[in-house]
Amino acid sequence: MKNAVILLACISVWSQTAISGRASAQDLTATAAVSALEISGHTGAVNSLAFSPDGALLVSAGADRRCSVWDAETGARVSETRTLGAAWGVAWSPDSTRFAVASLDSRLRIFAVAGTLEKEIEHGASGAYCVSWSPDGSKIACGLSSGDVVLADPASGAFRSISVSNGSEGLSTQIIALAWSPDGSRLAAGGMDFVTRILDPRSGAVLREFRASESGRRDVNGLAWSPEGRRLAVCQQDGRTRAWDVETGALLGAWVQTGGWLRAVAWSPDGRFLACAGNGREIVIRDAETGSLVASLPGHRSPVWSLAWSPNGEFLASGSGLYASTGGDCAVRIWRLRTDEFPAEGLHKH
Repeated sequence: MKNAVILLACISVWSQTAISGRASAQDLTATAAVSALEISGHTGAVNSLAFSPDGALLVSAGADRRCSVWDAETGARVSETRTLGAAWGVAWSPDSTRFAVASLDSRLRIFAVAGTLEKEIEHGASGAYCVSWSPDGSKIACGLSSGDVVLADPASGAFRSISVSNGSEGLSTQIIALAWSPDGSRLAAGGMDFVTRILDPRSGAVLREFRASESGRRDVNGLAWSPEGRRLAVCQQDGRTRAWDVETGALLGAWVQTGGWLRAVAWSPDGRFLACAGNGREIVIRDAETGSLVASLPGHRSPVWSLAWSPNGEFLASGSGLYASTGGDCAVRIWRLRTDEFPAEGLHKH
């Protein structure tokens, strides 16, 4: 398996020019278990990624105020839109026809795949850092710098706010991560007060809270539900990924990743794997039950800010760059993961 990882570091097979702009895609040399397509087109950190529910498209949101839609198979750009502030969060509608964008201005925006603006919802806060579209399509949740979560009707634009964080813990009120449960009955929220909360979206009540026992900065930067909806993965500023039992509140595991803070976590659709990434630039894939390391994917030259697993589990997308900056590699990679071919002993860098 040493040779496999050496091949991962080689960038040599083929390249193509994407449909528009200066975007380009490059295929990284494949192994039996992993290959990757690198897309360039952003000039700022790629803060958020999401595959369309039908798996055909990938949307990226960046600090450069760009939101780009890509063909998930070829890496060709389908459309590009701009926001007034840095784009921090993006989420698809369940029918794959629209996507919502959270950015550092006072509006939540909904775009069509072609890039046309369909709706602007003015929530009034100075910034929004995350967005999540409910599985039934009826609500868009948006996490604000004020500590509120906005629940918006994508059809009418009407919204209501849930007060989540008052800033009495941690560093500030900012809500950085949101995720609907697979059945849409609960909403997970976390941010810079170091607390992960499970909310009832109907009443706004807090159903459960998760707090890490360790000291130091523990900003909640990323959230991912397991496919069956009983577990929640949380990646935090202290470099740990924690898995919680949502029903009992029990901590199921906490795994440290080298390189510093973590920003993104994604659960594979079959429930077998957790992908985690952050300041260390390397994507780590763990067994979701045991936390054992299954694979490590090097290649990004800047911290990794975003991860997204395709609905069929075949692809993992990752986005990188420097914080709130136009520096770094600002790259999107689409990794083709043949997880059924992962060796029992794991695929690691040596």
